[in-house]
Amino acid sequence: MESLFEFAKDNLFPHGPFFAWLFLAMLFGQVMKKTLWTKHNAAHKKPHWIWWWAYKSMALHPVLVGVIIGLLWQNPEGADPAWSLAASCGYFAVAGGLSTWAYEVLKSIAKKRANLDLTLPGLDSKPPKPPEG
Repeated sequence: MESLFEFAKDNLFPHGPFFAWLFLAMLFGQVMKKTLWTKHNAAHKKPHWIWWWAYKSMALHPVLVGVIIGLLWQNPEGADPAWSLAASCGYFAVAGGLSTWAYEVLKSIAKKRANLDLTLPGLDSKPPKPPEG
């Protein structure tokens, strides 16, 4: 267990801002995907073209927000000599881009490990009847 902590201390903790943005982008991306940038909103909200492009470009959102974070937080790892503006933007943009990939990998690992059967035995569910009138 101590070797695992040593590995994390030497290799993961120094890159904390990268992993923090990666996991936050995964979390916020899924929330936004399920609540705001939905197919329904893209089809029904006006102006249609804004909602449609926002829905279609969802994979680019964490990358673009990563660039903005890089503009605001230069040299996130405190390197000496300091990083350039482009390096800081690229650092967070790559983390945002990997967030969509990391989410899919974690989801597939969870699906393989979890055997969820959410049906209740003995209950036959039927859809409700349409309202009269």
